Amino acid sequence: MIVIIFLLLLVIAGGGYYFFKSTTTTTTTTTTTNQATNEHYRIAGSGSGAFALKNWTKKYETENSRVVMDFLPSADAAIAYIGVAEKTVDIGVASRLPAATEENPIFVLTPLVSDAIVVAVSGSVSGVSNLTKDQLIGIWSGNISNWNQVGGQDAKIVLIDREESESSKKKLRELYIGNTKVTPDAIEVHSEAEVADAINSTQYSIGVLSNGRVRANANLAALKLDGVGIEDIATGAYPFTRKYYVISRKDSSEGIKNFVRFVETTVAQGLYNEFGYFKP
Repeated sequence: MIVIIFLLLLVIAGGGYYFFKSTTTTTTTTTTTNQATNEHYRIAGSGSGAFALKNWTKKYETENSRVVMDFLPSADAAIAYIGVAEKTVDIGVASRLPAATEENPIFVLTPLVSDAIVVAVSGSVSGVSNLTKDQLIGIWSGNISNWNQVGGQDAKIVLIDREESESSKKKLRELYIGNTKVTPDAIEVHSEAEVADAINSTQYSIGVLSNGRVRANANLAALKLDGVGIEDIATGAYPFTRKYYVISRKDSSEGIKNFVRFVETTVAQGLYNEFGYFKP
């Protein structure tokens, strides 16, 4: 009798192990299958352009549950062009057209939006809502170093600057400060996100960044320039703008082409208004 009971226990234990193993294997297989059905796309390029494009990718992911858009760390349009050309990036986003050395017949460039570039200040700055071209030159050169020199409070100006190769810095030079030598007191950062963070966390600071980021941060304020503000973009009076492009390949997968078609369609429908951008 003891032997029979022992054998029965072995049979029951063996059956339980088999059931557990079968269930575990099935669960693992199901999880792997679900992961395999997801479409992952890598995106890189301009930091300000990526900030804008995330509005579209979030909406697309909501409508297409199996699509996952992965934004890789980057802050330069050059990365978009190189990455798409070399297939290390599925989708690029750029704040400029390709340079002559970057042009490639495989590229498909899709206009995304136009973005206002603004001179923004920390919420701690008071009494200043407009700067003239000469005042901008004075601030960037260091000849104007206190806010009381431009109608503000008695406080030292903290200039947050970008590297010379960056698109908004190039536009700032083209439109306002020319070849002005930047003061050595300026704090140079290397992405637009860093500009926003620095102005947000530093009292009496000023810098140049996308209007989209300013709208997303209540502690930042955009100044008018020579009496003209972003409300004048529609008339063409506000010149401090740039255009973003989505970069794909002619031989991109159908999934990527579907996303690009989504961008084209929604931009044509004026979706950019919802996100605070302008017609490309």
